[in-house]
Amino acid sequence: MSTEGLTRTLPRLLVALLVLQGGWMAWAWSDYQTVLAPDDHGWNLYAFWRVAEGEMPYRDFAWSYGPVMPYFYALGFKLAGVRIPTVLALHGGVLALGSLLLYFVARRVAGPGLSFLAGAVVPSIGLVVHSYNHAGIVPLLLGALLAFLRSLEDPRRRVRWLALAAGLEVLAAGVLASMAAASMAALCLSALLVELYSNSIPGAGSAARLRRGVQVSVGLGLAWLAGTVLLYYAVLRGVPGPHLRHCFGIHGGEIPYMGNPLWSMAHVWAGLWRLATDPAHAPTWWWVVNRERVMAGLLPIAALGGGLVTLRLCLRRRVADPRGLAVLTLFLVTAFTSHQFLWTGGAYTLLWGPACGILPLTAWLFEAGLARCLPSDERGKKLRLLGTLLFAAACALATGLFRQIVPSSPQDRSLYLPLERARVHGGNRELDKVLEDVTRYLEAETAPGEAVAVFPYAPLYLYLAARPSAVYHLQTLLPGDLTDEDERSIIAAIEARHVRVVLFTNKVTALPERFGEDFGLAITSYLAERFAPVAQFGDGPWRPASDWVEGHQVLVLRRRE
Repeated sequence: MSTEGLTRTLPRLLVALLVLQGGWMAWAWSDYQTVLAPDDHGWNLYAFWRVAEGEMPYRDFAWSYGPVMPYFYALGFKLAGVRIPTVLALHGGVLALGSLLLYFVARRVAGPGLSFLAGAVVPSIGLVVHSYNHAGIVPLLLGALLAFLRSLEDPRRRVRWLALAAGLEVLAAGVLASMAAASMAALCLSALLVELYSNSIPGAGSAARLRRGVQVSVGLGLAWLAGTVLLYYAVLRGVPGPHLRHCFGIHGGEIPYMGNPLWSMAHVWAGLWRLATDPAHAPTWWWVVNRERVMAGLLPIAALGGGLVTLRLCLRRRVADPRGLAVLTLFLVTAFTSHQFLWTGGAYTLLWGPACGILPLTAWLFEAGLARCLPSDERGKKLRLLGTLLFAAACALATGLFRQIVPSSPQDRSLYLPLERARVHGGNRELDKVLEDVTRYLEAETAPGEAVAVFPYAPLYLYLAARPSAVYHLQTLLPGDLTDEDERSIIAAIEARHVRVVLFTNKVTALPERFGEDFGLAITSYLAERFAPVAQFGDGPWRPASDWVEGHQVLVLRRRE
């Protein structure tokens, strides 16, 4: 096949491969959950189930994120049944869509091979996100970014593309408002710089360019702001003020998931050196420990390389072509959406935003390097095509397809949670046994639809047993979560509904203060007075605190007659 024929056929083939990988991923992971955490997974599942039952987030139960994903997954529950595989299949489909959109974004700055690699990495990285809710931000941010880049390539339909970008960013704000705001700020600034440094207004002076840029940038931002305000007004109208204090909260006292960002970056480079000197260590280093930290290591490459080249382009005003404008936009998106990672140091937060810019920028830098290393004649073009195709195929197999084979192995599927609302294979025998035992107890000792209270943070039991929460507050984990008035309202709700069963877990907090010892004293005093322990689940004697998953125990309290 000629170079021209391969150039035309290769992108279509790679898109088809990404679609196949996405379908494979959604199927392979639809009944496998490595760890089913009683807290964050439970909060997500409880929210999706209650929305499917007609309740509203914020009004009927506390919810810290946007309203879009609970309604998305609730629709899945309505159509396919209230089971965890329904959520996992939709979760996989969302990440698969993000993979495909990232390919099309990367194609604006890089060739098909490296763009395919960028897209194929997303499912592997995405599977470590600890919240079904958060995955929804990926395709929405990428879709908005792609629409913005299309506006640079299609000036006659620019307003339509920008309107689509703003609309998708509004939906993104309905998932994680902080990520959407950062991404939208990057697009607005990019829209301003596009007018200043491109040839969109031939013959116009700098004052006219600036005026036009400000109009486009401000108009785009105001359109997004108006849409976001309308979205949240629709869902927050009529919600009592005290309830809102328990929504949209960010707990600044939490310990970062993987330490500070400098540590993450240093760790990934140390690991790469070890790979170079000890290649046999590669599988363990990549699969078990460092999938997220590799992303952290790519951040300085993309930010420094993309930033320096972008600065050079802007100073020389050589960004008139769509590719130069796309590089400028990708760099700004990377810089603006890095705030959450730089703040918390949690490497897994890279998926929520910077991956939208990091992977395409990195692909572009590699592409530019290949172009400099290889001759520009016909032979060089063929070598570049062959090299990028082989490199992308090998990396995609390692990062994407191979990752989907793992849960099919017998050792990973040796555990099964045979609950009606679960029906998934798990990876933690001790935790899964507690989940099953507590759920069976609630099903046997409480009536269908009977309200149950859970402290300090384990809504998964409510979802698994199909028992609604007796209280509005689903998380009472940190000292700042509850005021004296909140504690009184919780006690009043338990009394008003005459709750018979309360679950108390040994969930640890990220701070030295613990629920029932340093705060939440009114609730625990009330429980000690009105309730008595009747059962305990989890191995060994009661431990006052557990890890997020390991050592999990549950104490069942029943109302004194």
